[in-house]
Amino acid sequence: MQVNLLKSKILRAEVTDCSLHYEGSLAIDSELMEQVNLLPYEKILVGNINTGKRFETYAIPAPAGSKTIALNGAAARLGTIEDLLVIMAFVQLDEKEAHEWKPKVLVLDEKNQKIVRSQNLSIPTNRHYKLFIPGPIEVSPKTYKAIATPVFGHRSSDFVDLYQSLQPGLQRLFYTQNPIFISTSSAWGVMEGCIRNLVGKRVLNCMSGAFSDKWFDVSQRCGKPASPLKFEWGQPVDPEAIRRELATNQYDALTLVHNETSTGTMNPLTEIMEVVREFPDVISIVDCVSSFSAVPVEMDVLGIDVLLTGSQKALALPPGMALFSTSKRALDRADTTPNRGYYFDFMEFLKNHEKGMTPSTPVLPLIFGLRSILEDIDNEGLNNRYARHTHLNQKVHQWVEKHGLRLLPDPKYASKTLSCIRNTLNLDIAALNAALKDRFNCVIDGGYGKLKGTTFRISNMGDETDATIDQLLTHLDILIDEFKPKS
Repeated sequence: MQVNLLKSKILRAEVTDCSLHYEGSLAIDSELMEQVNLLPYEKILVGNINTGKRFETYAIPAPAGSKTIALNGAAARLGTIEDLLVIMAFVQLDEKEAHEWKPKVLVLDEKNQKIVRSQNLSIPTNRHYKLFIPGPIEVSPKTYKAIATPVFGHRSSDFVDLYQSLQPGLQRLFYTQNPIFISTSSAWGVMEGCIRNLVGKRVLNCMSGAFSDKWFDVSQRCGKPASPLKFEWGQPVDPEAIRRELATNQYDALTLVHNETSTGTMNPLTEIMEVVREFPDVISIVDCVSSFSAVPVEMDVLGIDVLLTGSQKALALPPGMALFSTSKRALDRADTTPNRGYYFDFMEFLKNHEKGMTPSTPVLPLIFGLRSILEDIDNEGLNNRYARHTHLNQKVHQWVEKHGLRLLPDPKYASKTLSCIRNTLNLDIAALNAALKDRFNCVIDGGYGKLKGTTFRISNMGDETDATIDQLLTHLDILIDEFKPKS
């Protein structure tokens, strides 16, 4: 069914024999009469007769005993002639105008001549809005479709085939010949598991932001001897500081967050691993949650012992799954470490991997999604994928410079997957983000932890393109002056 609409003003209306008749600047074809019987959430197709643009909308559920009709996400509830609700209908003529529209419900008297009261229309809150936050990030329709694949037994030969089919693609992304393990958890589960499996003498926790700082807390909660190596948030980890600490011979493990998401800082991994390799008793544990698949991290070449990531960042999957790979010497260390627990016991992962399985129930829907993502990465090509992330990241940096803003880290150490921007204009970030969501159906991040409000973050990771980043930056251009301090 197609309904032709014009942008409208307040309408007059009447109900006769259960039919709805409009007068005013709303042009409707005769089939609209049938829409009083729409089912809740039933889709209809709406078209703009001026531009020819068409879009889908739906009927919003109304109280029992009443009828509902949907017009671009708003609805008119058909009650009695004494209490008729009439809506100001709107058709999307242009994007800015559409998002500034605030629907109102008008209650007319029994003669439909006088407005007796008005009220805001309640719109469902489960509408989709696009994520430009650094995790979870936007998930594509193709990936959602893959996630909806019917499940099968996770101890079946079908699962073994699926699990084993993913290994070559994952090994290419990890740049390793070692097994890739799949954990039904967030990356933090594996990060804690690394402490339980690999720390004997003492762990050196390199701390330069919220997530790397937390690793020190986790080490202590696991009852392991741990020392913090602290840097200011936004400053990179200094390889020479690592060398000085490791030279004390206190440590047998080191943790590092490659791309500190809270500050948008990418640590100099190559230089750091050059130092760590000088200390062969130290097991290196690297979190590349927000850099994995967006920049190359060559596990075997760099000599990384454990490389781990999560599903909800650059892989563009929903949260709930972690991936990690371990060197042989890390597994040898784990095999001799007592009190590893069960769920994140590396030896359990290895034993099950050899059978093409996981030690506990795998999150099959996300694994189906991962298979789809690996196909996408293969089709795009890794080098093209890396170049796209760098290019889109630079677009955001150019926008930052255009508005006289600055990145939190030195640009030399800036992340390639997100931008953490100093709020030097004293923008009302919370209000700006609310307007971005309300008017343009997307959101950025208002800063993390102690940086909330003094910074904001924009993600360019995953499936983003020139078109999507350009659109976001255009929206921000429209809004930014509105949320500067009033002089």
